[in-house]
Amino acid sequence: RVLNPAINIPIVSIATTLPGASPDDIESLVTVPIEDSVNALPDIKTVTSSSQDSVSIVSIEFEAGIDPDKAKTDVQSAVDSVTDLPENAETPLVQKLDFENEPIWTFTLSTMSDNASLVRFGKLLRDRLENAPTIDRVETTGLDDEEIQVLISPEKLTAFGLDPLTISQSIRAGTGSFPAGSISTGTSSFVLSIDPTVTTIEELRDIKITVGTNTVSLADIATIQQRTKPDASTSYIATQTQAPRETIRFDIYKTSSANITDAVKAANEITDDVTAEYQNTFTISSILNSGEEVDEQYYELLRDLLITVSLVFLTLFLFLGLRQAIIASLAIPLTFLITFTVMSATDISLSFIAFFSLLLSLGLLVDDTIVVISALTAYYRTGKFTPLEAGLLVWRDFRTAIITTTLTTVWAFVPLLLSTGIIGEFIRPIPIVVSTTLLASLGVALFITLPFFIILLNSKVPYRVTLLFRVLGVALILTLFVTIMPQGPLYVFALILFCINIIIYFYVRYSLYMRSRARIAGNERVKSESKFSGYINNGVINFDGVERRYRAIIDAILSKPINRRKTVIAVVLFSIFSYLLVPLGLVKSEFFPKSDQEYIYLSLELPSGSNIERTKTEMLTILEDTRRLENTKFVTGSLRLSIDPSSGFAGSGDNTALITLLLPPEGARDISSIALSEQLRKKYSQYQNGKVSIVEISDGPPAGSDLQIKLTGEDLAVLDANADKIQQYLAGQSGVTNISKSIKAGTSKVVFIPDNQKMLAAGVTQEQMGLWLRTYASGFTLQEDAKLQSGTDDSQDIVLRTASVPQTAADIATISVTTQTGSVPLISLGRFELRPNPTLITREEGKRTLSVTASTTQGASATELNTELESFADTLNLPEGYAWATGGLNEENDRSVQAILMAMLLSFLLIIITMVLQFSSFRKAFIVMLVIPLSISGVFIVFAMTNTPLSFPALIGILALFGIVVKNSILIVDKINQNLKQDMYLKEAVVDAAGSRLEPITLTSFATIVGLIPITLSDPLWRGLGGAIMSGLFFSGTMMLFFIPVVYYIFFQNSEGKEELVKNK
Repeated sequence: RVLNPAINIPIVSIATTLPGASPDDIESLVTVPIEDSVNALPDIKTVTSSSQDSVSIVSIEFEAGIDPDKAKTDVQSAVDSVTDLPENAETPLVQKLDFENEPIWTFTLSTMSDNASLVRFGKLLRDRLENAPTIDRVETTGLDDEEIQVLISPEKLTAFGLDPLTISQSIRAGTGSFPAGSISTGTSSFVLSIDPTVTTIEELRDIKITVGTNTVSLADIATIQQRTKPDASTSYIATQTQAPRETIRFDIYKTSSANITDAVKAANEITDDVTAEYQNTFTISSILNSGEEVDEQYYELLRDLLITVSLVFLTLFLFLGLRQAIIASLAIPLTFLITFTVMSATDISLSFIAFFSLLLSLGLLVDDTIVVISALTAYYRTGKFTPLEAGLLVWRDFRTAIITTTLTTVWAFVPLLLSTGIIGEFIRPIPIVVSTTLLASLGVALFITLPFFIILLNSKVPYRVTLLFRVLGVALILTLFVTIMPQGPLYVFALILFCINIIIYFYVRYSLYMRSRARIAGNERVKSESKFSGYINNGVINFDGVERRYRAIIDAILSKPINRRKTVIAVVLFSIFSYLLVPLGLVKSEFFPKSDQEYIYLSLELPSGSNIERTKTEMLTILEDTRRLENTKFVTGSLRLSIDPSSGFAGSGDNTALITLLLPPEGARDISSIALSEQLRKKYSQYQNGKVSIVEISDGPPAGSDLQIKLTGEDLAVLDANADKIQQYLAGQSGVTNISKSIKAGTSKVVFIPDNQKMLAAGVTQEQMGLWLRTYASGFTLQEDAKLQSGTDDSQDIVLRTASVPQTAADIATISVTTQTGSVPLISLGRFELRPNPTLITREEGKRTLSVTASTTQGASATELNTELESFADTLNLPEGYAWATGGLNEENDRSVQAILMAMLLSFLLIIITMVLQFSSFRKAFIVMLVIPLSISGVFIVFAMTNTPLSFPALIGILALFGIVVKNSILIVDKINQNLKQDMYLKEAVVDAAGSRLEPITLTSFATIVGLIPITLSDPLWRGLGGAIMSGLFFSGTMMLFFIPVVYYIFFQNSEGKEELVKNK
């Protein structure tokens, strides 16, 4: 069991770090060379990149069908061939996109004790969790990570004539290892290396540095200490009764092979054990638990499955009888057994999509069984045929029709496999599971249900069959006894007594039955038994009266031309009216509708350049404000964290923070998350200190922002000016929120412009100057994950800095640089200048891009807003070499709709080819296909009345209707053909076909509708799909019963049947 289906998209990313580099430098020095190296690879679809402070990320999407692992290998080879990256750039990290690489459990750890205890316990808990075999890694926010700081004194460096490069080389020499290869003797081989000579902080302090003819210790010129990293991120939690307090946020990731439920269970057990060791003085507050979501979703779907089975069983019992209902229900587990085998072979996990597909199939798989049982019961009730003869008649009359109807329904789902991209991978289980189930149900109906029902109707059941069922019954009873009976000293004795009771019962059962029957007296009882027996064999609701009235109506319509014309005109007018509802705007479009959630995210963004202390102050203010809201369990806040609706959580800059509101379950609060989000948007719409975005995560796969438009060109200033126009336009549209652009105005960067002549005279290179500036501003890591004996088992970085706190711009003039002639002020070797500094530079296909994104509020149509946005973009009059394109949800929506339309076309062609092959007539195939537009018209009527959006799942439902509704037309037309072959008059053939097929058509349609009710009502994500099928079946099923017989009679009244033969004579 998994939460979401596997999404295997061949996308590979390359992340490269160049510490201290600006976005402009990252683009030119790192991003462009890497892009050039991968552009030569085959089967590339798109190459996009982003360049920001110190980090370059290049993403390559390959064509569908390319193996992601092979794509990663090819990209790695291309990146390894790049030789012109800067020397201090870190090794590029190549990874394939993994949609399952998300936290399975996010929680906060807090305590009423001191913060030092919280940190110690947090590290202990983190280590325990990381040691679990099912857990891949644990990421934390607010856990004070420590480092070994080498704080050099600029004055002492000047006094000794040292520079940062000399110090860093000495430290790396002592803390690093130097493998030299291997040597061998006559019988053995040995690894040759120099191990680190510095293993403790004391030894680090004692490192000797040569200065001319003198030697000094590192401790003489620097302070070496184990300290918390500067500007460490922090996390907070608050409740209605508790003010914000520091906490540690844990994000737990499972291994790729681990089951989500097992991994979360293991993590829960570890946290429970560790907190119990400390007398529960630490509190775990769960934010997001995928394991619980999987279990909850699984049990909800299982509940829906049981309700669906019960409703279908009740339907069959009411219309056919208890025996028939039991036999039809037996087809369900047999069919699902075959389906699960195919799912295992095709590597489809039991995700909620697969489970939904099974629920969707449940209403369809009994159709073939219903047709077989209904027809066999009808033939047998006449009293003219034995069970075997009735079964042979069913095989003769219905075999072709059942095979054809099943194939047409399969043709409606199979084309969904043509869908590509994220959506295509997301819905991939639907066509495979549904098609497999339908084909399996066909085999079960014809080769298991039909012969089994013949045997059941035959009163003379072979003794071997009776004996088999007796043995199976005894085995089932014993199994239940062994399972339920508690273990104990009398267990064996009780089992023996139970077996003796079974034997005695079999010997005296007939005598008991006869004596009980003799005690029952009175005519009323006999009548009651007879009535009950009728329910058992024939059901509660008798279709004979309905069928007689229906035959009379059809006969009356066919008898007069005016009645036939009225029927056709009424159906056509109804269809035209329903189709007009779409352009009139009464049927809204929404890709994936929003639904109620148990969490709301507030993304805080202060102006670029805001330091982390200011962000922390603003975040705590919002926490204090939101914690008092009703209908909230608790509120958390994390610095340097952001969220994107399409890509999830991500680290961010000092000016960002993420506030999470945890809500009670939907039934335990009096307001939906959607309504609460609207209240919060209004509350923070006038927020003056920055921007607060209310983020809601919609159901469905990640598909991007609701509204997105991408501008491409070379000059960022031109792109930015046009992006501002788009932002202003969106700000004036109702239903639009969270408007932002990908490139934001950053604080100006301070650029040192060296005087080359003065630097040459002083003997200082530009690289040395850069090292001085970096040491002063942020320091740099000398040794990552160094294991020094410092009282802890944690790996710690050794970092060279000038101070343990961030430096200020005002002190930059105090830096002195050691030169060949002594120390000189850095300011004397050049000048400082302020220049614009974009926070991010994005590229696509080698061109710079800038994206404007926005979200829509509840009730607003993203499709309509995107259409209006495109119209506005046409008025921008971009310069030559610049262009715009839609993206995000609109791009994915267009791609998915195109795939659905192609699937509809292919489905239509496959169905009509099947019809032509069966009926050997294009006109008859055309008549059968007429029911498709009728079914779609029913969808528009119901969606307009119930204000249900025409979502992507609804489009899948409409596609499914193609095959589902056609099967009913096939049954009527096929029976008409059979009647005509018996030399019946045309009108008589049509009336008889319509009447005799009324019961199976009604039952199959009703069973499908009833089977979809639970999932349609319980899951908003699939309400459109279930609603489309149910409404299409209801309207098309009703109209088709009158429309198809009338149209057939009109088409063939002068060419088929005995009437035409008489005329010719």
